[in-house]
Amino acid sequence: MDVPKTVIAALLLCSTIAACSTMSPTDAPETTADSSPESPVVARYADTAITLTELDSAFAESAGGPENAADSSLSAYREFLDQYVNFRLKIRAARDAGLDTLPSIRQDVQSYRQELARPGLLREEVYEPVARTLYERRNQAVDVSHILIRTSSDQDTLSAYRTAQSIADSLERGVPFDELAYRNSEDPSAQKEGSRGYKGRLGYIRAGQIVQPFENRMYAVEPGEVSDVFRTKYGYHILKVHDRRPAKRPVQLSHILRRPSGASDAPRQFLDSLRTLIREGDLSFAAAAKKHSEDRKSSQKGGRLGEVNPQGLPESLREAVTELDSV
Repeated sequence: MDVPKTVIAALLLCSTIAACSTMSPTDAPETTADSSPESPVVARYADTAITLTELDSAFAESAGGPENAADSSLSAYREFLDQYVNFRLKIRAARDAGLDTLPSIRQDVQSYRQELARPGLLREEVYEPVARTLYERRNQAVDVSHILIRTSSDQDTLSAYRTAQSIADSLERGVPFDELAYRNSEDPSAQKEGSRGYKGRLGYIRAGQIVQPFENRMYAVEPGEVSDVFRTKYGYHILKVHDRRPAKRPVQLSHILRRPSGASDAPRQFLDSLRTLIREGDLSFAAAAKKHSEDRKSSQKGGRLGEVNPQGLPESLREAVTELDSV
């Protein structure tokens, strides 16, 4: 981190404050005052000097890395210098007293090092791989169906698993997945014609939209294949992957809904007339939605549905959205 010379001069005036907690006592180097370091000296105590390079390194470590340190304010940097000088003074006093040779102290230092290492280990071994996997998966959308057998208590877990396994056996014998989903799935949408999830068909889903065990299976199973029986917090599932394709970016979507009335074409004709008024500039989309949309929830917001993933929409609406140049 580059610090202007005027900043260095200001830092030289700092005194002491609370102890610095980012370096273990046995690791802190000392630079004697009569040495000639290439880096500028920013503080001195007794016969020891602290260089700008050393301070920058300690500051970056305390901030969690050079990038975080670069975003820090001058006041934070000055405060850290005070802490660091006080910390080094305490280390010197401890060494002069011979405390660094005591087994109990060395054990405490080792425990402290492990505590410091743990956040970095979690970041490198857990958080970063999970974030990378999520990013890679979100570039792919998976068209998936599932069958759910719920579990409500520990007592019926085995029974639910056996039911799910018997369905899996039926699939192996060639019984169509959608038929088994309609007859057996305990997802309420499986029996609701016209709803997402009818006969088990959930449509296109991306990473982050479903519980982790389900997500892991749907990205592991190849298109046209069926998973084994697996469990989530909802119960036991079997899923089938129909397709996998590049995910489309979410869009900001607004709509006007008119519900069909029997075989009458009046709703479509009415929407066509509204469309003409909107396109010619005689009526705004938001005003038309507020006055005429039968979707009560979105009509009060000018028809706005917010950010929507096109691949999660019903097929006819998805196709209409795909054809639009802008939303």
